[in-house]
Amino acid sequence: PTKGCLLEVSPENVGTRYLLFDHTQPGNANQTGNLISVSTKNAEDVIGDPLLEVGEWIKNIAPCGGGVILSGLPKRGKSFLAMAMAVSVDAGCSEIWNVKQGPALYVNLERSQNSMIKRLGCVNQALNLPAERPLAFLNVRGHTLSSIKNNLKQIIKARGIKFIVLDSISRAGEGSLVEDKTALAVTDTLNSLIEESDCSWLAIAHRGYSNEHTYGSIHFVGAADVILATESVYNANKDLGIKIISEGQNDLPPLDSPVIKLEFDDWGLKTMSHSSEDEFPDFKDDNRAAKDKIRDYLLSN
Repeated sequence: PTKGCLLEVSPENVGTRYLLFDHTQPGNANQTGNLISVSTKNAEDVIGDPLLEVGEWIKNIAPCGGGVILSGLPKRGKSFLAMAMAVSVDAGCSEIWNVKQGPALYVNLERSQNSMIKRLGCVNQALNLPAERPLAFLNVRGHTLSSIKNNLKQIIKARGIKFIVLDSISRAGEGSLVEDKTALAVTDTLNSLIEESDCSWLAIAHRGYSNEHTYGSIHFVGAADVILATESVYNANKDLGIKIISEGQNDLPPLDSPVIKLEFDDWGLKTMSHSSEDEFPDFKDDNRAAKDKIRDYLLSN
């Protein structure tokens, strides 16, 4: 067949593998085109099971075989949370979340390797683990997600990775985040890494200045199984409180919006612990959208 022709497959030939030649590309000495493999797949009968248990790497946050988007405004603690989740799963540490142990991988597209080394040591200590405890990293700042896809697949297979953190969607390098094709390219790549497995991914995303939703095409949130937003405030002791808010989920119950407290010293992150809005009163006064806060400020001044 030549480019643009239709290949008709009759019912009796379903499941047959066809070999085609693309005559638009140079071929070998015997054919004027490149060999293309085209295969079809039969439909199968699936029996429903309402009692089938949905496994979770992190209780009510990361379902096995699914994708999670964790979004928030810049410089508000998202990466600390995401790294703490990766370490918790990797170590089987339920200090903050109820986790199932499995090898984790942190894909760093955004920061320097030294920054990750320091941050990992701080996160380990904050979770009451040895500072020098290792975690699998792929430090590829400046690379696009699609360019490292094959490398990622090799690492996932070789190490038996079960939980992947991408830091971050904003650095995936596939184009403008508001374009649908960019969102589809990024999420298709992420989903291809966990296809037909119990491995899960969590991708860090940013929110616009209005803080109304994850920045970019709606297809980012459409492709994920769990959508988490974060809100962050400081208290009088300069501790950072991060509230995790569920904005949507498949097959999991809604999250109860836990508050995680991060304490810092001169060396960086010191401790992480459960907290509440009582310890961070600004949460109670800060539930309006950013545009409403700006409007109310202008009206009162």
